[in-house]
Amino acid sequence: MWLCAAVSACGPCSTSETKLEPLFDLPSFQLERHDGTGILSREDLLGRITVADFMFTRCPSFCPMLTARMQDLQAATATSVPEALFLSISVDPDHDTPKVLQRYIRAHEVDTHNWLFLTGPAGEVKRAIEGGFRVRAGERVPDPEGGDGFDITHSRTFVLVGPAASVIGYYRVDTDGLEQLAKDMQRLRKLIEQ
Repeated sequence: MWLCAAVSACGPCSTSETKLEPLFDLPSFQLERHDGTGILSREDLLGRITVADFMFTRCPSFCPMLTARMQDLQAATATSVPEALFLSISVDPDHDTPKVLQRYIRAHEVDTHNWLFLTGPAGEVKRAIEGGFRVRAGERVPDPEGGDGFDITHSRTFVLVGPAASVIGYYRVDTDGLEQLAKDMQRLRKLIEQ
């Protein structure tokens, strides 16, 4: 069961001012880091506040904006939640090798001190995204602009993962959604410190 539609803005599913309780635990997964330093697994998320999104480097439409919004969130929480981890998982793993992801990172001037781009075998990526984060990803469709290229449907939301590697909520990437996500990251940090 998916909690977010493939390309929806996921309006009411962000946590608002409710309790920050886990929706479900992420299952085990293993994805390859963009920097060639090995594998990131579920266990690496334990004890961390993590925000994940889903993208691909050849995206003709939405992905560069997702990257820019993640950069905004990274900057907005740099002081209030400095230990946060940001993840961008490619929905086009056959093309998006670590070297390709590194080119994308350079082109978009991404600060990777606490932000990883992830890829891996297509089956493992699909299992992590759809079976783990419970969002749709990976269906190729014609270019929405009518060009010769293609698009890949995927979630346009950010996913907040708590320190027990449990999904806490889904957030729109508009101004209100990002403000709520930043607040919830700070609230989660305070709960951890208690």
